[in-house]
Amino acid sequence: MKHGKKIATIICILGVSGVAVGMAMDNDILFIAGLVLVVGGYLVIRGKLKADMNRDNR
Repeated sequence: MKHGKKIATIICILGVSGVAVGMAMDNDILFIAGLVLVVGGYLVIRGKLKADMNRDNR
């Protein structure tokens, strides 16, 4: 479980960094790749939260 949190955190940090660098350097590909990573990290976190909520409601 802790590894999943670390992976999601790393994905989000890389995504935010990619978005920031892509904006600063006017690099569209890096910007879009950063957005994809941020969305992917969000979906990982959201899935874990939903699983925890469903487990607690049983």
